[in-house]
Amino acid sequence: LKANTQWRVQRTDPPRQQAVGVLVAMKMSMAAAAVGAAVWLVVLVSTAMAEEEDNSTTAPYVAPEVDGLHWAETFDGDVWSRWSPSAQEKYNGKFSVAARNQEALTGDLGLLIPDEARHYGAAAKFPQIVGKKEAPFVVQFEVKFQDGLSCGGSYIKLFNSDGVESFKDDTPYVIMFGPDRCGSTDKVHFILQHKSPKTGKWEEKHCKDVPSVPSDSLSHLYGLIINPDNSWEIQIDGEKKTSGSLLTSMEPPVNPPKDIDDPTDSKPEDWVDEAKMDDPDSSKPDDWDEDAPMMIPDPAASKPSGWVDDAPAKIDDPSAVKPEDWDDDEDGEWEAPIIDNPVCSVGCGKWEAPKISNPEYKGKWYAPKIDNPEYKGVWKPRQIPNPDYFVDEEPCILPAIDSVGIDIWTMSKGIIFDNIVISADVGKAKAFADASFKLRHELELKQQPKPSRGGLLEDAMDFASRNMAAVGVTAAALLLASIWCCCIRGGGAPRAPTPEEKKQARLKKKAEAEKKEPEKKFEWVEVKKTKKRTKRTDLKITATGQPGLGLAKVQKLMDAESAMQAEMREIIDTDEKRNDLESYILTMRTKIEPGEEYGDFISASDREAFSAELTKAEDWLYDTFDATKTMYIDKLDELKKTGDAAAWRCKESGMRAEWVQAVTGTISNYRSAAENPGEKFGHIAPEKLASITTACAELEKWLNEMKQKQEALPKHEKPVLLCAEMEKK
Repeated sequence: LKANTQWRVQRTDPPRQQAVGVLVAMKMSMAAAAVGAAVWLVVLVSTAMAEEEDNSTTAPYVAPEVDGLHWAETFDGDVWSRWSPSAQEKYNGKFSVAARNQEALTGDLGLLIPDEARHYGAAAKFPQIVGKKEAPFVVQFEVKFQDGLSCGGSYIKLFNSDGVESFKDDTPYVIMFGPDRCGSTDKVHFILQHKSPKTGKWEEKHCKDVPSVPSDSLSHLYGLIINPDNSWEIQIDGEKKTSGSLLTSMEPPVNPPKDIDDPTDSKPEDWVDEAKMDDPDSSKPDDWDEDAPMMIPDPAASKPSGWVDDAPAKIDDPSAVKPEDWDDDEDGEWEAPIIDNPVCSVGCGKWEAPKISNPEYKGKWYAPKIDNPEYKGVWKPRQIPNPDYFVDEEPCILPAIDSVGIDIWTMSKGIIFDNIVISADVGKAKAFADASFKLRHELELKQQPKPSRGGLLEDAMDFASRNMAAVGVTAAALLLASIWCCCIRGGGAPRAPTPEEKKQARLKKKAEAEKKEPEKKFEWVEVKKTKKRTKRTDLKITATGQPGLGLAKVQKLMDAESAMQAEMREIIDTDEKRNDLESYILTMRTKIEPGEEYGDFISASDREAFSAELTKAEDWLYDTFDATKTMYIDKLDELKKTGDAAAWRCKESGMRAEWVQAVTGTISNYRSAAENPGEKFGHIAPEKLASITTACAELEKWLNEMKQKQEALPKHEKPVLLCAEMEKK
């Protein structure tokens, strides 16, 4: 077509050859581009349709199997035949059974908190479960914060009761477990109520290391497992977040201390607990001047030449003139502007020498400190046997439980509970979670808005997936219209102007230019100078609305900030635990070397084994970048089992001589008082004094025997002469 067109142009009007060729080429290019665009749109639509079929964000709800579970509540059917709202007046919130605002498993219902700033209370009874030595205990449930969690709890309580209608905030429970956030509180509670066999009282035992609450609005699964070996772990979404032992990881401990401070004991009036004292033999030197100033004028400085003492730094401008139109009545009294005094180029006013440090300054004199000869150490009350002492080696065997209750106050609405499970089989509980929570969680993740990567192709595909019908019709119309305009519609090439027509056009353009008026570059305008006055008056302001962001937006931003703070706290805590582990490895590796602080207090074989453990832990530390806080804590505790023993033996050895001296002095004092009572102790019966003398002899004999045994022991062996034992003696 292009060649034929060029041939026709050459025969008729050679100057048009190039223009017509370009025009035809442009038409052909436009047609090709239109076809290409249409093909691309068709491909995008097809791809989007395929992705939409593969990425469905909902699925019909199917009730999960509950076989093998002790009890499960899915909130299906007649919920209020199983659950009873609390009859207490304080519970002004009313639960409802409803679907989630954005469903993942369509048709699935949960227990909803519809309103904020309310107390909610309800409980349900289930077949009684009693702890067994050989079986674990598992409790898990789902919670979704549809509108976020700013301040409030979403935990459950497990208890044993004759009836659930009377359930309230002070109903005794066995376990309280679940998320809670308000202010600085952001944790997943695990509280165990343990009954003392001595006093019969129930005491709360709190988990020391608790995880933080997830900050998003997705459903999350909270799980607690108590194992037959007293170990426990807290899971979120099936992943272990923290773990510990009921015997060592609860505060206060399940088992109370064997000895306690004597509440009747008090520090003697003459007890000296200041280790240092002012040296009584020292005195302030004669040349010590406490009144000497810290800074003094520089004696080497002198007033600069040209300094004017009696001239002001600022003066009225002498060249300023009062304007002729200045009206004192209207404009006020005229004052000349202020300028810098030209004679003060060097300086004006009273000259003062710059300050320098006083070489004679010493400050207030204090006497040097020396060791206090009367120092007796830090006073501690004497220890007595704990009357409430007991040992429960199996707190994992829980008492009877037959009810679950929800007792919370919240400032957040939209919290929904679901799928509460009680089980003695970890595997069965996990299978139930896989058939319920896992499916829902995967769909909710698909429902989350995907962050845009900014690509044109991705944006086009997203638009096509949301407007498939419109894009298809547009593509077809664009293709047909482009083919008709560029290939079918004709009309020939445009006619070129004749020489006469070109001449007439030039003449017309010249005539139009001559008719234009010449441009004015300057114009004299008479300007009347006017005076300006400033009028001040009160401006009344009336508030018509609330400035700033709306409450909902502020709350959303606060929730996001809380989430960031919680995440940052977790990062900081994890870094601290990592640093603690790293510091312990490096420090202990040096201290256990022969000749170092702990070198004599660990055997050669134990040193070799412990060094290998430290090296292994160090390799793990530097090779593992995604370890959690709990993992660092567990690794450090594992190392301390060996390292702390050596440190304790070293500490005992360092304090032993001081305590031997204290016991020896006590024996001497009591023996002297018993053998020579005088007036001070003359009122004591002779039999009592004789028994004191006998007790002193027995204690002295015991001390000498234990000293001989201790001296015969290597330092890396467990000592037999303990400081705590000498303190009791």
